[in-house]
Amino acid sequence: MTVGLLSSKWRRGAGILAAASLVLALLPIAHALAQAAAPAAPAAADAAAAAPKLDSGDTAWMLSSTALVLMMTIPGLALFYGGMVRKMNVLATVMQSFAVTCLVTVLWLVVGYSLAFTSGSTVIGGLSRVFLRGLTLDGAHDLAKTIPETVFLSFQLTFAIITPALIAGAFAERMKFSSMLWFIGLWAVFVYAPVAHWVWGPDGFLAASAVGFCVDQLAFIDPDRARERAAADPEHGGTVRETFDLNYIHQAFALHPAKARGTAFAKQ
Repeated sequence: MTVGLLSSKWRRGAGILAAASLVLALLPIAHALAQAAAPAAPAAADAAAAAPKLDSGDTAWMLSSTALVLMMTIPGLALFYGGMVRKMNVLATVMQSFAVTCLVTVLWLVVGYSLAFTSGSTVIGGLSRVFLRGLTLDGAHDLAKTIPETVFLSFQLTFAIITPALIAGAFAERMKFSSMLWFIGLWAVFVYAPVAHWVWGPDGFLAASAVGFCVDQLAFIDPDRARERAAADPEHGGTVRETFDLNYIHQAFALHPAKARGTAFAKQ
């Protein structure tokens, strides 16, 4: 009875987390759509000149790109990893990608985005966007001045999701679900966010150079600047690859190989 009660509470908690992450993920997109549909308010000439000029075409393209990158994780990566494990672990492996999506979404909107893409130090960003504080409908980030910052936040969120989801393949079938959530949550805040700030942050120590700059992501936002970076850095080293590769190798060697139980491994 105790086990059944714990399982019921776990399922209820997982459902609440999934619903909350879905609502939080849809908020920036709803803001962007409201911005596109709302009529422009009259403003002074000097204020209009200083305000960023948002482009509806760029916004539509970035929203489409956000959806495509999200689909790379769910269902793309979830089904890919699910097809590489034993039948008895397919559901657990698929749910790892779904749980990572929910968890990282909440962490990114609470503190991850602020640590990665706001001014702070050369190593880590500030807290000016914690809980999306100060985020406006007509605001724009310096890296993407033609789209709302809410869209830019959502686009970068999808990369913050898929990076730890990729790492999950290193410990498939070999880590408890609760341990995986703790590891991914801490890793997203203390590893991915600082490295993203190094490369993308306005004062990151790698932002002024081509070393480690993610040309793939920049090509969506600013093709001209992406071509300049590509010419200076033919290897196209990116935040996703830098953090994912090292942690994947570490996890693969740190955990022991999966042990067969009875004849289940031989049969499957």
